[in-house]
Amino acid sequence: MVLRLLRRLFFIEHHLRIEGDHAERFINLCAKNDIQLEEIKRTEENVQAVAIGFCASKIGELADKAGVAVSITKKSGLLYRFLFYRCRIAFYLMPLVILVALWVLSGYIWSIKVSGNRSITTDMLYDYLIEQEWYYGDKISNIMPNEMEEQLRGRFPIITWCNVVVKGTCLMIDIKENELAGAQTGEYLQYNIDGYGNIAALEQGTVASIITRAGIPQCKSGDSVSQGQILVSGEIPIYNNTGDTVIDYRYVAADADIMLQYEISYLDFVSAEVCVKEYTGASKESSFITTQLGEWKIGAQDTPYETFDHYSSCYQLRCMDNFYLPCYYGKIEYLETTFHNIYRDDQQIKDILMEDYADYLEKLKAAGIEVITDEIQYIPGVQGIYLSGHLTICAPGGVFVPMESSVVNDAETE
Repeated sequence: MVLRLLRRLFFIEHHLRIEGDHAERFINLCAKNDIQLEEIKRTEENVQAVAIGFCASKIGELADKAGVAVSITKKSGLLYRFLFYRCRIAFYLMPLVILVALWVLSGYIWSIKVSGNRSITTDMLYDYLIEQEWYYGDKISNIMPNEMEEQLRGRFPIITWCNVVVKGTCLMIDIKENELAGAQTGEYLQYNIDGYGNIAALEQGTVASIITRAGIPQCKSGDSVSQGQILVSGEIPIYNNTGDTVIDYRYVAADADIMLQYEISYLDFVSAEVCVKEYTGASKESSFITTQLGEWKIGAQDTPYETFDHYSSCYQLRCMDNFYLPCYYGKIEYLETTFHNIYRDDQQIKDILMEDYADYLEKLKAAGIEVITDEIQYIPGVQGIYLSGHLTICAPGGVFVPMESSVVNDAETE
C-alpha cells in the first residue's frame, strides 16, 4: 500500500479506458513496445488499465493500429502536480523562502546548554552571558570560545576547567569546579586568583589541617585562629646570604587546603497548625506556541479556577541534533485546588523536625563537612516546637583575600 502511494506521487501514471473489440490486441502491442500496463480489469462496457511512464503519444498510435478507442481518464505523478500548481507562484517560492530563513537563522545562537556546574547555578551563568551580550539571538560570529573560556574562569574563580564550543545553533558550555571552594554554603566566593593575595580564616575556630601549595603558612594544625586572620601569606621574604636580613619580597597568590574546626548554630521551627492543599480532580489543558514575535495559546485561559496549580512542558523546535530554532511549543495543565487547616500533635511535629535535621546533616556531608559533635534540644513554643542546638564541624575554612595593588607596587618600587 505504501509503495503504491509513493509510486502515484513520484511516477507518471495514465489511467486508460479501452473501448472496442480488440482490447487484447492493444494490450499485446503495449507489451511489445515496452509500455507497462497494470491494474487491468474488464467491465461490461470497456477495459480499464494504468500505463506507467511517458507513453501518451505511443498509446494513440497503438490504439489506431489495434482498432480500438483509448481515452486517458486521469493523469497523476510529480510532473503533473507541478503543472497543476504552475500558476501559483507561492507554491514554488515557499521552499525557497524556508531555505533562506533556515540559512539566516543558522548564523545565530538559539540554544545554550550548560553542564558540569554545581556551586555556580545555571542562572548565574546566564546572567553573566547576558552582561557580555553572549546570549539568545547573538551572532555566532561574535562568539569567541577561547576568549569566553578565559573570561568565565576570571569571573568565576571556582572554575578549574572550561570548554566552550558552538555546534549548529547551540552554544555548549562545559565546566569543572573546585570541589572544596564554597563547600560549606554551596556558593562560590568571588576573588581574583590571578592576583597577589593571602588566605584568611573564614570563621573563628581551630586549624584541623593545612596543606600549603603556594605562600608561607602562618599557622599549624591545632592553632586557634580568629575570623579574618591570615593563615597563609602571599608575601614571601627574600633574605641575604647570611639569612638574617630581609632584602626584598616576592608576591604570589597564596593557595592552600585548610580545614577549620568550629561551632555553628542550628534552629528549626514547625507550627502545630498547617494549611493543607488538596486537589478537587478538575483540570483543564491549553497548548501554546512561543516565538520572538509573540505567544499564542489554544484552550484554557491563564486563570481557569480561583485557586489552581499549573504544570507546563516546553520544547524547542529543532531540525537536527544541534540546529535549534527560535520557536517553542508546549502544554500547560491547570489543576483546581482547595485549602483547609489541620493540627498536628507534638509527636508528629518532632518527627518532622528530626526529618529536617537529618536532611540538613546529609547536605553538610555532601558538601564535604564533617560533623564532630552536636547538641540539640526541643523547645516548646506558643504555636509549635523549636529544634535548637549547636554543632561542632570540620569544614574548609580558608578564603582568598587579594592584596591592595598599592602595597605590591610600593614594595616593588623599593
